[in-house]
Amino acid sequence: MISTAFSALEIPSAMRGGRRWVNWKPVQRDGKWTKVPICPITRMPASSTDPKSWSDFATCVATAGAFNLGIGFVLGEGWLGVDFDHCADAKEGVIEDQWIREWATSTQTYVEYSPSGTGIHAIFRDCVLPEWSQNRRDGVEVYERSRFFCVTGNAFAAGRDCTASQASVDAVCSRYLRKDVQPQA
Repeated sequence: MISTAFSALEIPSAMRGGRRWVNWKPVQRDGKWTKVPICPITRMPASSTDPKSWSDFATCVATAGAFNLGIGFVLGEGWLGVDFDHCADAKEGVIEDQWIREWATSTQTYVEYSPSGTGIHAIFRDCVLPEWSQNRRDGVEVYERSRFFCVTGNAFAAGRDCTASQASVDAVCSRYLRKDVQPQA
């Protein structure tokens, strides 16, 4: 089962201030866990493309607490997310892959451990997916719209805000997601 636990303390104020929040619940489908977005107000399914099913941070947190749900942030309108799977150990507080660890350390944007504790998410402001890049391959994903990221507040580095570091996004895309080449090892 995937943990819905979160801590609001390290979530950047720019994210908390937006009306881009959904709840989520873990659901098992075909033997795998998935995260289903839930509208914080109606507790019906939410959509990452329908702002009417989103809410403010306070409402989302209250709903999460009352119904044992997680919280999630919807990407788009300048919000971009980078997701690395199977690269970390949140219990130990480490990112095991050297390149990803160095990238997460240098990027200066908000980076947190995923709900499973084995991946990381990074949230950027005012960045785009490069035209020469696909958005996912082999456990690395970059989205700039039509997706939500589960948020844990389990920050890799305390006190970071969401930055506009297009160079950091481009570095991930160049290394892992170029349309015209296979990823580097």
